Amino acid sequence: MKSGSEGPVLLLLHGGGHSALSWAVFTAAIINRIQCRIVALDLRGHGETKVRNPEDLSAETMSKDIGNVVEAMYGDLSPPIMLIGHSMGGAIAVHTAASNAVPSLLGLCMIDVVEGTAMDALNSMQNFLRSRPKTFKSLENAIEWSVKSGQIRNLESARVSMVGQVKECEEDASPGGPKAIVEGIIEEEEEEDENEDGESVNKRKKDDDAE
Repeated sequence: MKSGSEGPVLLLLHGGGHSALSWAVFTAAIINRIQCRIVALDLRGHGETKVRNPEDLSAETMSKDIGNVVEAMYGDLSPPIMLIGHSMGGAIAVHTAASNAVPSLLGLCMIDVVEGTAMDALNSMQNFLRSRPKTFKSLENAIEWSVKSGQIRNLESARVSMVGQVKECEEDASPGGPKAIVEGIIEEEEEEDENEDGESVNKRKKDDDAE
């Protein structure tokens, strides 16, 4: 996600289980107040990002990801960049700065992060994300869940950011029924297992979850 055409770059790193769209409301507000450019990334294993090893959520690897993105975008002539990270993103921002992965670093801002806690949480992030509901009856249901569960506290932000965290099923949730919305932040393709009657076990589970 990019916005703005002049001024320093605010490079935004979201928290665990979220995506670049988590910064949409912030972006709209800050662009109206200061002259800057906004770049928000989907971190490894989140949003639309595709990498060879989404299981590798180490601070070292994710910091290198940030440096690689900056280099791909700006080459050797990167503008002044301020790293702003929330929760897990804040911890990654610290490691990115410490490793000098962004040579034109202008400043560093961490929001709601306890360094040790955030980094320890990286090891269990996959399990945390997989504990979330696998399907929702609709996007509105997904938005409602995100607010009620405390994942996102701002309804306006939830309406924008949940779009990047779910995807529409290709198969109907039930015969003749509407398509289900699948929580798909870091889900990988699963092989379809069949029972004795030839019914897909994964599809049957999705059907049950959507009811």
